Order: sequence, then structure tokens, then C-alpha cells
Amino acid sequence: MEKRKKLLSAILSVSMIASAFTALPLSASAEGEQNSGEEVTATVSPSTTAGVTTTGEPVATATTEVESTDKPATAATPEATGVVYEDQKIKITNAKADKVTIVISKYYDNKTLAGVELKENVTLENGSGEVAYDLQGKAAKIMVWDDIKTMTPLFATTSVEGTVDPAPTVKPTAPTSQPETTPTAEPTATPTVKPTIDPSAIYYKLDFEDSSKTYINTAEGTTKEIEKWASQYYFAGLSVANDSNSEINKYILYNNTMTARKGQRTAYCILPEEAGTMVDNQAVVEFDFKFHAGSGTNQLVLIGDSNTPIGNDIYDPSKKPAGTAPILKFNQASTDGGDFIINDSGDSLANATAKTHDFKNDQWAHVKAVMNFESKAVILTITSLDGSTTFFETAQVPMSEGTTATKLSQLFLGAPSASQGAIGMDNVIVRKVLSDDITDTYYNVTFTVDGKNTITSVKKDESVTKVPDVAKTGYLFDGWSKDGDTENLFTTEQVLAAKVTADTTYTAVYHKDPAYIEPLQSVEFSSFPENGIPTAGADENTAANNVISVKLIGEIGTDLVANPDSRVTDLKVDWEFDGFRHIASKAADGQSAVTSDDPTGNGYCDSYAEVIKDTQTPTSVNFALKSQAFNFYGQVKATVTYNGKTITISKPMAIVPTKTSQSGVLLPKPGYVTNFDWYSDDMVGYQAVTSADNKTATEVVTGDWAAYGGNTGRGLYLAKDSTTNKKFLKLKSTGTNSSSFAVNKLDNAPTGQVIITQDVKFYNNNSSILFKQDNPVTWSTNATAISFNFTGTEFNLNGGEKICDAVPGTWYKIVLSADVTSKLCFAKVYDAEGALLGESDVTAFVNAGATAPVYLCYRTPDNSQGELDFNNVKMYTPEIDGTKFTTTVADETISIPEAGESDVTTTLTAKALSTEGYDMIGEATWAFDESVTDTSSVAITPDTTDSHKATLTVKTGAPAGTLPIKVTIGGVTKTLEVNLTSSQDSIQFTQSTSSISIPLTDGTTDKYTYAAKVVGPTSSTDKTPMDIPGKTVTYAVYDKNNTNPLTTMPTGVTFDAAKGELSVSSSASATTLYIRATSTNRSDETITKAVKVTIHGLAFDFGGDGEDALMEGYTAVTPTTSYSDTTGYGIEGGTPTIGGEASVESADSDYLAGDFTFKTKVTPKKVYNVTITYKGKLASEKVNADLTGVERTNDKLTSATYAVPVIDDVLDLSFTQSAQVASIVIEKTTDKTAGAKPNIYTVGDSTIANNGSWAYVMARDYATYSQLPDIATFSNNGRGGKNLSTYYTGGEFVDRVLANVRPGDYVMIGDMGTNGMGSKFEESFNYYIDACEAMGAKIILNSYSPHGAVGDYASGYNSSTNTFTSYRQDEYDNIVRRIYTERTTADGDKYDSKIVGFVDIGKMADAAFNAYVNDYAANGYESKDAAAQAIIKCFGDHNHYSEAPLAAELMIKGYGTGADAKGIVKSLYEIISADLAKATQD
Repeated sequence: MEKRKKLLSAILSVSMIASAFTALPLSASAEGEQNSGEEVTATVSPSTTAGVTTTGEPVATATTEVESTDKPATAATPEATGVVYEDQKIKITNAKADKVTIVISKYYDNKTLAGVELKENVTLENGSGEVAYDLQGKAAKIMVWDDIKTMTPLFATTSVEGTVDPAPTVKPTAPTSQPETTPTAEPTATPTVKPTIDPSAIYYKLDFEDSSKTYINTAEGTTKEIEKWASQYYFAGLSVANDSNSEINKYILYNNTMTARKGQRTAYCILPEEAGTMVDNQAVVEFDFKFHAGSGTNQLVLIGDSNTPIGNDIYDPSKKPAGTAPILKFNQASTDGGDFIINDSGDSLANATAKTHDFKNDQWAHVKAVMNFESKAVILTITSLDGSTTFFETAQVPMSEGTTATKLSQLFLGAPSASQGAIGMDNVIVRKVLSDDITDTYYNVTFTVDGKNTITSVKKDESVTKVPDVAKTGYLFDGWSKDGDTENLFTTEQVLAAKVTADTTYTAVYHKDPAYIEPLQSVEFSSFPENGIPTAGADENTAANNVISVKLIGEIGTDLVANPDSRVTDLKVDWEFDGFRHIASKAADGQSAVTSDDPTGNGYCDSYAEVIKDTQTPTSVNFALKSQAFNFYGQVKATVTYNGKTITISKPMAIVPTKTSQSGVLLPKPGYVTNFDWYSDDMVGYQAVTSADNKTATEVVTGDWAAYGGNTGRGLYLAKDSTTNKKFLKLKSTGTNSSSFAVNKLDNAPTGQVIITQDVKFYNNNSSILFKQDNPVTWSTNATAISFNFTGTEFNLNGGEKICDAVPGTWYKIVLSADVTSKLCFAKVYDAEGALLGESDVTAFVNAGATAPVYLCYRTPDNSQGELDFNNVKMYTPEIDGTKFTTTVADETISIPEAGESDVTTTLTAKALSTEGYDMIGEATWAFDESVTDTSSVAITPDTTDSHKATLTVKTGAPAGTLPIKVTIGGVTKTLEVNLTSSQDSIQFTQSTSSISIPLTDGTTDKYTYAAKVVGPTSSTDKTPMDIPGKTVTYAVYDKNNTNPLTTMPTGVTFDAAKGELSVSSSASATTLYIRATSTNRSDETITKAVKVTIHGLAFDFGGDGEDALMEGYTAVTPTTSYSDTTGYGIEGGTPTIGGEASVESADSDYLAGDFTFKTKVTPKKVYNVTITYKGKLASEKVNADLTGVERTNDKLTSATYAVPVIDDVLDLSFTQSAQVASIVIEKTTDKTAGAKPNIYTVGDSTIANNGSWAYVMARDYATYSQLPDIATFSNNGRGGKNLSTYYTGGEFVDRVLANVRPGDYVMIGDMGTNGMGSKFEESFNYYIDACEAMGAKIILNSYSPHGAVGDYASGYNSSTNTFTSYRQDEYDNIVRRIYTERTTADGDKYDSKIVGFVDIGKMADAAFNAYVNDYAANGYESKDAAAQAIIKCFGDHNHYSEAPLAAELMIKGYGTGADAKGIVKSLYEIISADLAKATQD
């Protein structure tokens, strides 16, 4: 189909038809399509005045005579006349064309043009033919062209004389100097002809008639392409549609027909550079459009920048930056019938200063806009297509305030769904400004009212018709200042009467109403800890200030704090700090989670924080926080009363100094908990943040659990079950539009298998748990790994078979697993008590593209109200249980095929379970062991559907003997063996070592023996191998390729061929070589076999292992270098990839990327300096689930050196957070020797760290004590808020104790447990003992200092007897006593001679306190109770001390004569002096 207006503008081109009639502005209309042989009739009517249109009927204008001429306007030379009109037919002969176009110009007999008609694609036979046509007595001129496009005449014009039909009489009307401005009651029904535009004036045209062009980009979330319409979220709404109106035909249509997800959707088209062409910053744009109203806002915008506009909302300045450059904007609300607002000229149709009238939906309109980018204004006209109806009279409209547009760059269409809003657009023309485009002078009148500008355009010498409302709360209006003149103010009546002769600005002037008291409108926090995380002091005894204040805002925006009103006397702020008396780490261990400070006072965080209020400034408080290790999750509430009105606001705040997480745990985030029942009850009802962009969210209280989606009523809350009294998170959607999710985005995508455990209660069908790669709102481009679905009656995984029945409103324990290497997943469902209800098969991901899922989502049904509860969410990397990693071989012994026989195959199978018993579903990799040097006759082929299976193929010529094969799952490698038997004799090694570590001790040499024998079949029919007697085996060393014998041995390496003995000294460098054994078979033919030997130091180059990758002196570690006891180094528990660029010049040029553990064997009980070039998080020397490794971080790929004590013989380094590891160099530190005096190290928490504690005072005053300083020094290593786990993972145990302790030193252990015991307290406590002993120390165990007799522990002092019984009998203190007994019982199986004593500090404290109280008079007190109160005042709470030293000094020095009252110093002196004497005696 081809446009008729394009066709007729060509027909009526002035240059073509000047010979037929006077060149006049003409318009044309056409109907139908241009099919072969179809007759098309065009009617053309003249007009004499630009901008005034007619259809040929009489109008009040002068007519113009049309002079007749037979001379064509084209340069082509026509043939002799071959066109005649007779018998009401047009007859053509001798035409040089098979098809022609006939143009008939009809005239009234007074030579006034009556119309033009076309006959297109008239088919001729041998150049001749005829067409029936009735001129109805009119005169005519007939032209025959070859084609409508080229318009080449084939004959001279044929004239036909008319006989009837005179022209209508038209009475001319004299033109007026000004256009008629009196509006008519109804729009004129007389259509106007669009003027034909000189093609040279057109800069750019866009219509949609060319079927060979692509006008739509069908890639959602699209890339930008010039002149292609795109949609970020609903490209399906774009189409090239057809319209029956012949002036439109094909057009672009954006139709939002979405029903599943309701909301605004948009489309845009980037225009080429020529669309932005201008002269003097001006250009004209014309286009046709129509609206179909939806339930929201239809929007059409011309945009002046290249920013991609928003895809699911209206184009608006708030959608920065892609919303700030409108040129022309139409906003049609569904509530306004059909009319629309132009250029943000009002917030509603009623008060808009620029708007349409009588506009109807689903009808086409024509727009002409003169754009002026200097004045930021548009002269706009909107009419019907035929010009008969005007919807917006020609007027100047300012562009939207603040627009940054400088040229036309894009077109934008926005349509709501629900009722399926739609917009059509067509016939876009950008052209230069012509003389008749601007016929009037306009001026902008700007009204500024309370800082808001309203701009209206007014014709010269006319007046504004409307001024903005000047009402302003709290102020009285004085008048209008004109152009900044504040001396001479104008009334509103004067402004309305004034004639506008220039751009003018009127500013409303006010003065404050003296009787007005501004009421409180809102309250907001004006100062708050950054990111909701308060700053802690440098240590346990120093507090940092965290000022929190509120700002009171009045109803007219006044800061009521900075500008107080003295008439208001009831200002009050009540501050609440919810959640800061509740320690999650204690609750996690089953202890009391409520701190002991006074819940009605200002002490918080187990006395580490204090809220300091200023009575003079109630709007501000200071949250003074000391350094401590507890985690608190809470919120700050401020309830403000001002002039009788009360407003409460809140803001989340968390204290998370301890961010240790179990190794391999992805959720919860470090420092957060799985069980929300651990949260304080005063946090119930807390609403988590809502993600602003549906891509990320930071939530300091919930550990980044946040609400996502488009449902306007979505929310995520901390809730509590009234029946079970358990707390959990509740996702609730109260709106009925779009989606609702509870989402936590992982910091890093998993690189292998993860297990996701959770407790979930579903309420609504079509709820689900999702594990996704892209943010959950971007459905069309999303990659989903897991979709666990609740149908209302059952569960399924990824839309598969039913797992089990399900009941709404019931708690279920759900275990999900996904592995990104295999793209497989499974689900298990348990009831609340842990009974298995059902499980899925292992199944493929929903989308294979989910290679890096990071969004864990809980989802309620779309477009509806719903809820979903969840708790105890944990995502972690499972560990393989080595005892449950099994391999099988279908044929353990294979007979090597003889020449000519077929290959032999057997099936290999591997199965691995996690420590919890879950299937390990990650991709299995199969490979021959490094000791297999010849793989030319053997091959492993993994199964294409199940990588846990593989086929071993053995070919003729394979070497006989044991064939070791490695299979790796989840970073753990298992070796299986296949025995190959042969009819040929062969060599087999009986003794060999494939991996040798260079000795660490200078001057030492290690020796390794290699021995081999000749074996062969028992007989020609029995391939059972037997030793072949009488065969001599010789040995030689070959290069790393097993190609050439070494003539020169590597430095530090020697080989005794006679003994088969390889010697490696401490001076050796890393290298690879082969030991080759040579002998003869029973036919005296030479046979050989070689074993690969890797000699490695403790310098490792991570990345590739090619000639261009490995730095000299380093040992290569590649993704396939798996750890085994045989190899002695390698990777375990991960699947890293190679990054960077390999170079032999630097070990740090390339690296391995991913999460994995590197292990290497070392000499036990030593301290090593480990230099690592890495990025990410490191945990060294994992012990158990509590002691998960000493944690370090490096933000950039740079080197760092750490002291790492290794107790066993394997150094392990675990890397996480998408780590990059380039190199590791390990060096043994110089062995320590005993000091002149042994040092006493304390290990403990705040009960020995705080100012006023016994160890703090003892370290401060140590030199003043008698005897003990003569035989030992003292070092206090207590850290506030620590427990066995965090003291280890935080590095204190390593950095303060293990790395420094010398042989003969003493370590006091016992002050751990008040901050949580963890899951393996006793195991971890024993490790502390073993580690210190491994470093050469001796152990003194001790009980805790006593509970302070305050608060909940006040009963520790009996006021009637004036006695203390405060020594601890808590579980952790009892375990310490039991360990001491077990390990010091001489005939026990746990006897440990290095534990030399026990200091029972708790009991000694009670004895000293009671003796001191009994001796009250000698100590200056009036009574025993007064002496007791002096001791009690030394405690800030039951764990911590004030700075008063009395209690500490009584514990240190003792008091009285009883055995338990001798004090810590004397006890230590007795223990150490006895041990030193025993050592001397021994």
C-alpha cells in the first residue's frame, strides 16, 4: 500500500502542473489500495488563502481563474496526440507503455477548476486501450503519464470542451487585517485543505508505508536503533496497523493489552540527526495521532534528548535523567473524557492553561507545532485531519518548565493497561519555518506564586484571562510585583486588565500573618548514623558519639526547631530505642537474649551504649557506643508533640560489629541471623524497606530482606504468631495491582551447588519460592533456576509432578538445592516436626540461562491481595561427606584387547552425599591421575545426560597395571582404580612418590626411593599377572615432557640410579621430571614405564600452567589441580576459572577466580608467614563449624602477608566473595625460643578487658605486686564482646596469642562464654588448649570472675547475712571445670601434662569479698552492708565493672586467711613457681 497524500502531493506538485492550472496550495484525498488495474479517484479543490481550506464548495473567498495551456511542465518530449475523448470514453493509442496513469482535470465552464481525478495502473494492450469515463458536460484536460512516481507524460495534454454545468456563484469577502477571534458555538463543518509543502523545506519525514522497512525493534529491554520503535517492558504492544482513513493507511500503534500485569507501559523511537535540523533554533513538526483511553494516562511526548525514557511510567521530570527534556507533551487522563493537558500547564484538566476542547477518543487529529528552542515555547495548532474541527486554537504554549531540550530527538508513547490504552501516530514531518507559520506575536507571562512558576502565552496587546490562586497558608497577599518592582504592586484586577506588550513576570508578594501559629505538619530525622550503622568507640572503655536528632516541619515548610515559636510551650520528644536490649547471638545459643541493663533507663547494648539526653534540646539525643562484639537489630522511634499535635517516626538502626558467618554460607548475610524469633518483641510490626529500583535494597535490620515488585500495597513485616509466640517475616500485599516479592539479593552468585533451607507458610495459590538471575520484576529477560510452587492444594518444582499435598496456612520445612554447573535442582518438603512429606526428582533449571542466580524470592500471587510467612532461611554450599563419596566400576579388571580386537569399555559411576545426606548434584569431572603418563590407548567419556557416569575405553596397546582415575564433584576429588591385564610383559612400579615437597629447614635433604619390577601373564591363556624372575630394572631421570634424559640435574636435586633414590634438598627449586624404569620382556625386547614427579616448594602460581604462564620457581595451580594426600597441595571445594593474562615474568599476572579452598601440607605446630596476592575474603585454618577460620579481606588484587599458625600438617586457605587468587608464597618463621621469663597470656572477653576488671587492673599495676613479677611477665588479651568463635575468626587468638607465644609461656583460658557458646563450645575450648600447647605454651585454666550482685543477679549478695555467693555456675563455667578435671586426671585417657593449674577466680572472689565485709570496721565502714555496697558499686552490671578498683583488687590480692581467699597473684605464683621447679628438676 502506498500513501495517497504522498501520491497526490506528487501529482499536484507545482512544477508538474503549472501548465494546466495556476500553482495553488492544494490538498488531496484518496481511498483504497494501489492494486493492479484499480481505479483511484482523487478530488482536488483550489484555495486562495494559505491556511484556509475548502472542498470545492462555495466559501466566502475570492476565486482564481485557471489559465489553460497544453504545454506540459516536464522537460520530457511527448509523442503525437494519441488520446481522444469520445462516447464517454478516454481512448489511448500508440502509447509506449503497458500501464499508464490518467490525470483528468475538470473545469466549470467559467474555467474554475472543479476537481482532479486519477486512473492508476490502466492496463494497455500493445499500447492501446480505453477507459469509460463520464465528464458530465464539464470541460477537461486529460494527461497520460507513464507512472505516478515519475510523472513522465506520454502524450501532449488533450483538451475537451464543456457543454453544461456552470460554476457556482461565489461572493468575495474583503480580507481583514486581523483574524476573526469571536468563537463559534459549534466548530465549523467546513474542512480545510492542508497546504502542500515544498519538498525543499522538509528536513525529515516518517510514515509507515514502506513494507520493506522494519519499524519495530522486537527485543524487549531493547538496544537503541535509529527509526525503530522500542519498548523496554512490552514490545508486544507495538505494531504497524492499518486504518481505513486514506490519509493514514499504515501507522504505528502502541496498544497496552496486558492483563496479567497492570500498569503503564511505554514505547519510544529515536530519530535520526536530520529530525533535529533547525534554523535560528526553530523548526516546525507536524504529525497525525489518535488516543484510545485506558484506565490511566495516555501520553504522547516529543523529546529533546537521547536518554532512554522510563518503560513503565509516564514521562515526567521526576524520572531523572530520562524525563527532563520534553518539547511537546500531551497528557490524557481517563477521567477527562477525551480532552488532554498540554505541556504540564496544570495538574488537572480543570486548571490547565493549555488544553484541548471537544477532542474525542479514537479519531485522528493533526498537529502543527512551531518549536522555538531559544524561547522554550511552541506555537501549536491541533485540528481534525480535514481541518474542519479545531481542538486547540493556534496559540503559543511554553515548553514544560525546566526542560533541557535543545532539538527534537525522540518520540514517546505511553499507554495504561487495564482498559487497554492505545495511541496511534503517523505522518511525522519536520520542516523549516515558513512565512505563514507565525502570523502573530506572542509574549510569555510568568506568574510566580510561592516559588512555583506558571507560564502562559498571550498575543500582543491582549490580556491574560486567568491568574493563579494566590492563597498561601499563614500569609496575607499584598499584591503582584511586575518584573521585580516591589515598590509598585498591582492588584489581580489590574493584572487582568493590562495589555501584554512584552515578556512579563508577575510575582506574588506576601507578608506573614501575625496571628498565625504554624501547626506541625511532619517530622523527619535530621541527623542519623550513616546507613543506619552507629559508630563505636576505639575500645571497650571508650564511647563514640552518635547524635540523632529530628527536624519538625510546619505546614508551610518552616523548620520549627531552627525557627521556634515562643507561643508553643508543649514541645516534647519521647525517644525509644527498640531492639537494643536484645542480643541475637545469645538467643541463638538458647540463653537469655535480654541484656541485664535497666530496661527503663538509658543503658543499652549490655551496658556498652548509653542514650544521653539533653533537657535543653529535646529534639536531639546522643547514642554513645563503646566497642563491643554484640549484634543488635532495632529501630529508633521519636514521638514528637508540638502545639497539641503528636507524630511518631522511626528509622532502622543496627549494630553489627561481628560479621562472621559459617564458611560457605550465602544467607543470612554476615552478621545476621536465620531465626527472626531471636529479634526483640518490641520490633514486632517493623516494616522492612521497599526496594526503590527492584534491583537492590540495603536493609540493616533484616539483613537485606526487602519488599520488591509493583504492587502498591506490598510490605514485608516482622510478625509474631499469637499461638506459638514465634516471630518471623511476613510478606503481605494489600493492593490488587502487579507483583509482590520478599527478596534478598546475594552479594555473590554461587559457583557450584547450594542448599536452601527455610520454614514457609503459604496462604494463597500461585505463591512461590524463586531463585533467579535477574531482578524478579524483569520477567521477560529473567533467567530462573528454581520455581517452587504452591497451587493451593499441592507443591511442585518448576511446574513438574506433584511433590506432596499442601494445606494453606500451614508451616512447612522446605529444602531446595540448585547447582549452576549442572543446571540441576531438587526439592524436599517436610512437616513442621521434620517428617519428610515428599521430594521431587532431580530436574533441570527452569531456564538454562540461569548461570549466576542471585535473587532468592518469596512471591505472593500477582494482581491480588495475599500473604506469605517465612523464617529460618539459610543458603549455603554443602560439604561432601568423604565417607559417602562412593565410586563404582562395572568391571574392576579389564583385559587389554589384542591387535585386531575391539576396544573394551566399562562404566564408571560416582555418587556423593553432603554431610546432611543431600545428593550432591554438581557436574562431575573425570580425568586420569597425574601419574598416568600414557593416555593414547585409554579414554574417559562422560555421559551426556548424567555427568556422574562415564565410560572408560581401553584400546590395544594400553599399558598393563593399575589405572587410577579421578572424579571430582563439588571440588572434592575421589580416586578409583581399574586393573588392566595384558598378554604382554610390562613394568610396574612397586615404590614411587609423585609429589615431593622441598624441605623447609635449611641444610636438610629428603630421600625418596623408586622401585619397579617386570610382570606378565601367567600363560598365553591366563592373563593373571605374575612377577617375571631374573629381570633387571634400571632407572633414569627424564625431562618434564618425558622425552629426553636429563644430563644436568636441577639445582638441589640428585638421583642415584643404582639405588633408584631421588634426593631433594632445601636449596631445590620447584620443577617437574620423570623417573623412567627400563627392562626387557621375556622376548628380550626393551620395555619402559615412567612416573611423573612434581617437586614443589611453597610458592604457588595460580592460573594456567603452560610454558608462557608459570613463573620460574613456582608450582602451578590450575582449575584442575585438586588436593589429595598424595599430591600434597591443590584445590578443594570449588570450581575456579582462569582470569588475567599469563606471563612468566610475574606469578600475579593471571589468577584463579571463584570460591574455593587451597590446601598444602606443611610441618605441623609451626607459624608460617603467608603472602597472598588476592582479592576477596580469606579464612585461614578452619577448625569446625564455630571456628571457621581467621577472616581477612582484600578489596583489590594486591599482596598481603599474614602470620598463620598451623597445628596439624595441612595449611588451608578458603577464598570467598568471588575471590581472585594470583599467588601464594609460604615461609616458615624462625622457631621461637624461651624468653628470660615466661609470659602469662590471658584469653577472654569483656570480663577481663573492661576498665575495672581484674585482668585490666592487674596488667596496669603488675609491677607493684610481690613475687609473681619476679618469675613471669603478664599480658592481658581480653576483648569485649567476644566468644570462642569470634575471638578466633576475628584474629585475636592468632595475632595476640598463637603468633607470639614462646616455649615455656603460660596461657590462661577460661573467660569465654558470656557472649554465646556456639554449637561446639567444648570442642572449640579444647582446640584453644591444643593450639597453645602446639606452640610450646603451658595451660592454666580459670573460672570466670563472679556475677556482679546487681539487677537480675542481685541475689548474689544476701543482705540479711551480708555474704556473697556470686561465683558462676553457668554451663560454660561448668564445662571449663570439667575439662580441667578430665585433662589433669593422671590415669585418664585425656591426661595432659601441659595443663599445670586451675585458678578458681569466682570462688576466690566470694571468699575475699566476704572476708573484707566481715572486717568492715577495719576497712572504714559503719556496717557490713556498707562494705558490701562498696564492692557492689564496682559493677556496672553483672558482667562488667566500673572504674572503681576495689572488687578487682580483692580478686587480685585476695583478703583474709582462707585457702580460697589468697587471690589471683598468689595463686599464679604458686602454680608457675612449682612448674618451673619441676622443669628444673626434670
